[in-house]
Amino acid sequence: MKDLPDGLTIFLPGSTNLEQSRLAEALPLLQRAAEMAPDSAACRMKVGMAYLRLGKLPEARRALEKAVQLAPNDPAGHYQLGRLYKDMKDMERAKAEFKKTQELQEHAASTKPQ
Repeated sequence: MKDLPDGLTIFLPGSTNLEQSRLAEALPLLQRAAEMAPDSAACRMKVGMAYLRLGKLPEARRALEKAVQLAPNDPAGHYQLGRLYKDMKDMERAKAEFKKTQELQEHAASTKPQ
């Protein structure tokens, strides 16, 4: 995560809290990490995931769309955006994001050295 050097000490505990469903503790840390590393897709995605799990869909959408903008070839961002659109009942967009996720994963697998 070369785009996080200064925010890494905040990002890691925020990410751990998110994984352990301690959303109230995770979100402020992840938001601060995103402020410190505004070009970090990883930070934006984790912020979006926290908002998604909190049911704050407009905030999740902003963060996840920014993550995908920053890292358009990262399947994880497209997957999270697909989950968001599914929760928003926008099935057309959800399907498109899940399809993009699959395409990116297949491309990565086909270009991986054997």
